[in-house]
Amino acid sequence: MQYIFILGREPELSTAEIFSLFKRLKIEYRVSFFQKENLILDVIEKIDLAKIMAQLGGTVKIAEVKKQLGKIEMIDFKKEILNLIKDKATDRKIFFGISAYIGKFPTLGLEIKKELSDQDIKARFVSSREKVLSSVVVKTNKLLNENGVEIIIAGDKNQIWLGQTLAIQPFAEFSERDYGRPGRDKFSGMLPPKLAKIMINLAEISTDAVILDPFCGSGTILTEAMLMGYTNVLGSDNSDKAIADAQKNIDWLKLKNCKLTKCNAILLSKCFLANSIDAIITEPFLGPPLRNRETKKNLQKIVNELTQLYCASLNEFAKILKPNGVIIMIWPILQQKIFLSLLEKLAAMNLRIEPLLSPDFQQFKTPRQTLIYARPDQKVGREIVKIKRPR
Repeated sequence: MQYIFILGREPELSTAEIFSLFKRLKIEYRVSFFQKENLILDVIEKIDLAKIMAQLGGTVKIAEVKKQLGKIEMIDFKKEILNLIKDKATDRKIFFGISAYIGKFPTLGLEIKKELSDQDIKARFVSSREKVLSSVVVKTNKLLNENGVEIIIAGDKNQIWLGQTLAIQPFAEFSERDYGRPGRDKFSGMLPPKLAKIMINLAEISTDAVILDPFCGSGTILTEAMLMGYTNVLGSDNSDKAIADAQKNIDWLKLKNCKLTKCNAILLSKCFLANSIDAIITEPFLGPPLRNRETKKNLQKIVNELTQLYCASLNEFAKILKPNGVIIMIWPILQQKIFLSLLEKLAAMNLRIEPLLSPDFQQFKTPRQTLIYARPDQKVGREIVKIKRPR
């Protein structure tokens, strides 16, 4: 079976997450195509797309490939799409939309609607101001229902895949957990639930693994882990407010299996046993808000303070991690260009950096073997880092 994964804002990070999840679930696959917004995988066995989507944070849509075609100039798109839509119109009515992830594409929706009408099939064409339909448009216009279909067109000029969308990102649930949670602290920053889920998947750990977030804040990583089925989740923070907020959010989602401890991250070995944690997944304090008026001296001061905090924390992480334990951590990128000089310090702590993508995707990695999560307008970007403690 072939599947098209429509990737989120950071396609490299979304791809790394999919590969990590499939590795954990022991799903065998081969990459058929990867370019910008879409990843096409050839999977040995049919997979439950709803369950896969529920586990992912960085994928927007998943479609099942219905037809693989050749060079773009040789394809009669109108005919091919019409045939796929007709197959769904079993009771002579259909809602349909078309999303083409191949650059310029002719507007065929109204022509196809007329052809269907000529064949006594009642059709409604769903369009959007954007080039492709969003998950919101797909859901609200019932394109995932029995009488609905969204056709996905992916590939390049040499090869095209036509697919039908079968799963979309649960945007409403993500939004509710992001903006509706009762425990919030805008000053300390708020990790998006989508990113928290991506980070958990990148750890490639079983659901019975012991997970710790030592900068738990309002508990986003903790709650996402529990919602994903993890049963041994620990959180700690040096702030009473953070612990209280995290507990509020855990209670709000009616979750269990989480123990909260007040503890300074640079003193973790006094709070947790040596060699007791399988994975540390965390976003530490990223520094004070930047206003683009900082002097070089001020920026250097921030870098020095964060480097000191992170080094002290990483040293403690190494003490409580099990052999072969993993760290998924966010490091700030100040003004989108200033990285923390931490990689060269890892060896002295008995830690090593792990690549987030396989060698086949090296062109998409930073030279630091890390990945980036940042909007162009953000003053502080996020560098996603994977670290292991050797055996």
